[in-house]
Amino acid sequence: MQISSQNGARTSGRRVHNTCSRMLVAFSLALLITLFKPSVAQAGSPSNAHDSERILPSYPTSPNPSTPTAVLGWLTISSTDTKKAARFFQNMLGMVRVADLRVRLPKGNSLLLPTTHSVRMVLLNMPGSDVAGIRLVEVNSPGRELIRKGARPGDYGFFDIGFLAEDTASIHDRFVAAGYNCKDVVEYPVPPLAPLVIHESLCEGPDGILVVFLQRNPPTENLHGLHGSLHSARVVPDADRSSAFFREALGFEFRGEFLYDNDAVRYIVDLPQKGKLRILSIQGAHATGGRLLLFELFDDSGRKMVGKDLKDRETPDHAGLYLWSFMVADLARTVRDSVARGATLICKPRRYGFPPYNGRLAATVQAPDGARLELVEAP
Repeated sequence: MQISSQNGARTSGRRVHNTCSRMLVAFSLALLITLFKPSVAQAGSPSNAHDSERILPSYPTSPNPSTPTAVLGWLTISSTDTKKAARFFQNMLGMVRVADLRVRLPKGNSLLLPTTHSVRMVLLNMPGSDVAGIRLVEVNSPGRELIRKGARPGDYGFFDIGFLAEDTASIHDRFVAAGYNCKDVVEYPVPPLAPLVIHESLCEGPDGILVVFLQRNPPTENLHGLHGSLHSARVVPDADRSSAFFREALGFEFRGEFLYDNDAVRYIVDLPQKGKLRILSIQGAHATGGRLLLFELFDDSGRKMVGKDLKDRETPDHAGLYLWSFMVADLARTVRDSVARGATLICKPRRYGFPPYNGRLAATVQAPDGARLELVEAP
């Protein structure tokens, strides 16, 4: 994605100025403020709907109550320079380093990492949160390209990491002053929750990572700085199909549907004029944070944008976000359920002694939409 400043009337929005033992307890999660409070409205077509948030009758909140729930644990980023990337997440986002180690991994490991040499790994969390942390892995492979290098808006793959912000404008200005490329702050309403207005900006960090900041006005909670990570998004060819997989195989719950048709949102995600963005929001059944957002993008005529699939680039051989890791209560069953619903088993369950596994089993599957998902048994 090309980051550029916004001038004039291009959009309807205006510039608005520890230790390893604490790793990831699946059913004792710190409070993480949710993105929006779902509301019920009538169903409509993405091609003609205005901004809205809806819960559709076709989405039961618990499609399979007997399915063990999964919780988003780590967003794994292949980094060209873990020291530089760690400084970004610590100094700019306020995250805390909870582990820094070198490991030599076995062949066929769940992180899909090479086995010819040791790999540096850095784990970071937001203070007080044990969900949706950042895991940086450094692979010494010369000439590595970014996963999203040259990516277009409609290309399928991991998109961004989102944080809830106290003041998006001041955060935007701080990132720009530090030399990062950022979108201008825009604002847009959320009609079902009027008079709620969102102030949003997007910045590009190391390794091509896109970080989005969302401020709610009027605020619905007491915030100081940043809170998160709130969500991670992926552009998918069929959000309904992807949502069904996460709900049926991993026990996620449907949280809401968002249909955006305004210039502010188009500017943030680089949509064409009159293009539209549809989002399905899902989350672990018992989780208070770490939402997954499934993006579908539509062009100016209402047709779904068909892009290239980035999954062949979403490996440690390229730099960027390449793996979602989940804590699951029953690993063997979750693997069976995932495969039964169209996933491919890439790495069989194996036990790892280093953090954050600390002796637990982990496996990796590829979801039907191409996303690679690591499944780690809960303690």
